[in-house]
Amino acid sequence: MELPHVGEHCSNKDCNRLDFLPYKCEYCNKKFCENHWKANDHSCENQHKILDFRIPTCPICNLPVPINRGEDPNYKVENHIRMGCSKIPGKSGKNPGQKGAQCGFDGCKPKGMVFTVCSSCGNKYCLKHRHEADHNCKPNIGKKKLYAGLDKYANALGSKLAMDNRNHPNKTKSNKGCAIS
Repeated sequence: MELPHVGEHCSNKDCNRLDFLPYKCEYCNKKFCENHWKANDHSCENQHKILDFRIPTCPICNLPVPINRGEDPNYKVENHIRMGCSKIPGKSGKNPGQKGAQCGFDGCKPKGMVFTVCSSCGNKYCLKHRHEADHNCKPNIGKKKLYAGLDKYANALGSKLAMDNRNHPNKTKSNKGCAIS
């Protein structure tokens, strides 16, 4: 028993095969059978439009310059150079007041945008220098820096608890009934 209302016919002119699970071409969005679903198999007219898209790079800083389809790449590259290419002397490539994240290791200019804070010294490092051994960590100096405010908080909290215990002696807990103390 055939079900002509289920499935779709192949969009290839020579095939027209009924397929229950047709493939959709990513370039032309037409439905095809398993023999003609690739762009080369059905001579897709839109394939060259998508495959020929290139992102231009700046000839000065070698960074890619983002463009949208249909925009003139020459205009975008020229605008990039005029407005903020970082390799031109006197232009930083950043807005005034904008400060990028930097690695705390001397002489490191990280390419990534991910940084971690060292738990021993409290400085910010790139992924290459994130481990203590990689950035010659000095934990004694850093712990003072990292936990400077924590001591004040602990002292304030401790004095508050001591005051509460003096004002309400019945609220203190003891381990008299406990075998382990």
